[in-house]
Amino acid sequence: MQFPTACFFTVCGGGEDYEFLLGSIEHHARMGTQVVLDTTPPERARRFRKLPTTVIWLHAPAYGSGWKEFRYRAALKDAMDAACSTGAEVIVHLDSDEFFSTGTPEALFPLARGAMIEVETYHWMPDGTVRSFGDSEFHRRLWPSHMSPTWPINSAWVQSPNYNGNPDHHAVPLPPQGSSVVRVDGPFHHHVHYAVGLKSQNDETARTTINGWPDGRLIPSTPWPDRLRRWKESGVKPSESFA
Repeated sequence: MQFPTACFFTVCGGGEDYEFLLGSIEHHARMGTQVVLDTTPPERARRFRKLPTTVIWLHAPAYGSGWKEFRYRAALKDAMDAACSTGAEVIVHLDSDEFFSTGTPEALFPLARGAMIEVETYHWMPDGTVRSFGDSEFHRRLWPSHMSPTWPINSAWVQSPNYNGNPDHHAVPLPPQGSSVVRVDGPFHHHVHYAVGLKSQNDETARTTINGWPDGRLIPSTPWPDRLRRWKESGVKPSESFA
């Protein structure tokens, strides 16, 4: 069966995010093209060889850096626009520390040809388990390339007691008026921030933004992309394969 063509877009801030991104970049290359907007300041930016030919890597350090200063909404829009320019039928938003399961093209790409798709983000824990946190973790991640959603300030974030003064964080895409938004259940979207690497030692963001953390509902495991799994199991960083 022929599925709609897709382009993933990712905003990457360097550091350990490079490892997460490269751990699944070949995995996602089998599903479509990928635009990486690398916003890392020049003094910390890295170059990588032997990337999949379907990856478009753009170094654009003009959005600021750091939790309180980074202009995430502007970076998301520019990365999305670059993905749309590839001619793909479906656009997929993917953070560096996430991956989509192998069944995504069959199950989600056809639906995303005509509607914005919400999927639940499943969170992997340091002990190797994966957990569901229900309604609060459904996110809009796929849509048709012609939709052109906007990235307004997230009012819930600005009004949150945990608001840090930067309105550009936790941006949520807003589809044009009259567009369909469809929620799809299933273990498609996986977040590994808390399962591997130095980031796993800090769950402050999860504690302040995810309802019920860390006691979510256990769900069956999904295979990890190969280089990501090797990093978890043997400590071999994905970037070593692209140096």
